[in-house]
Amino acid sequence: TRALVTNEAEAETVRLIFSRYLELGSVHALERWLNAEGIRSKTRTSTGRHRGGAPFGRGALFHLLKNRTYLGEIPHRDRTYPGAHDAIVEAAVFDQVQQLLVAQARRHEARPTRVSAMSLRGMIFDADGSPMSPTFTHGSRGQVYRYYVSAPLQAGALRTVDDGAIRRVTADVIEALIARCVTALAPQKPSPANLAMRVEIHPTTVQIVATCAAFFARPGDLVSQRETLIGRLPAGHRLAIEASDPALIRIVIPCRIQLRGGRTVITDAAGGVVDGQPRPDPILIKALKNAHRLLAQAGGAARAAPAQAMLHAAPAVPYERGMLRLAFLAPDLQTQILEGRQPAGLTLQRFIACELPPAWDDQRRLLAAF
Repeated sequence: TRALVTNEAEAETVRLIFSRYLELGSVHALERWLNAEGIRSKTRTSTGRHRGGAPFGRGALFHLLKNRTYLGEIPHRDRTYPGAHDAIVEAAVFDQVQQLLVAQARRHEARPTRVSAMSLRGMIFDADGSPMSPTFTHGSRGQVYRYYVSAPLQAGALRTVDDGAIRRVTADVIEALIARCVTALAPQKPSPANLAMRVEIHPTTVQIVATCAAFFARPGDLVSQRETLIGRLPAGHRLAIEASDPALIRIVIPCRIQLRGGRTVITDAAGGVVDGQPRPDPILIKALKNAHRLLAQAGGAARAAPAQAMLHAAPAVPYERGMLRLAFLAPDLQTQILEGRQPAGLTLQRFIACELPPAWDDQRRLLAAF
């Protein structure tokens, strides 16, 4: 009859893919799930050669999820016709999948505009040499968080390993670091995208590859230009000549990119924040103010009151008692919190969980290690 014949085992796999996509809501997540479950593409033999049996890629999944053959139809060019075979996917399920695909496509249409605003796109790489692609996530209040993520990690082909390599970095942090370095070397203060050819993220350094002449408004002698740039380098930075091309230089910034308290920070070898930019923590600031309010409610006389009176004046809620200790921080530490210059890893949650020593010097040493 030349009609398509349903392979029930393969049909069941197709139905599973459609249903899982509706549950996961993402082709990317669907790809990872199928690979983790060991589900492979259909195996077929042609002219004595075996094909298929490979992990599903996103392109193949998009094609599968849009294929109207599963509705009992025969596609031909831009039209479909009723087929002689039975449908293996319910029309309602197929329509839901198409609606979700269209909704996702609309969300992605706005992404190029955001990507174009990321100054290091196309030039940032991890220590393995893999490109780090721009990506976005949304917070609970709709705010956009921008990142550069290693392509293998973003594609789900690389599992997280503790090898010291940096494969995900907050865009604002790394872009600010590169901009400050470039600004120090080029008085005209150009955009980093106009100078850097390549940015590499290593475990203990960030390295910028650029042409030496790009930092100067007029052509000049390469040796003189390199000497000028060396004189402009911030303390601790190094400049080297690329072996592949004497016209290229490599600027080495000694630093570590770390995740502290859910935030990406760049530190030196001693753990101090390199950029020095104020980062006010509204939650921590509010807690500090509430701590002083609770202390004021307890009353100054409680300091000389009997132990039972002090216990009676203390907050009944353990969380508030932990927060109250903020009022007993060293004055300079409280000032740092209000100005956004607190240690990068100091969050309210970590503070409440720590054992706060009464001596101010001990407090400084403890919080400096956060």
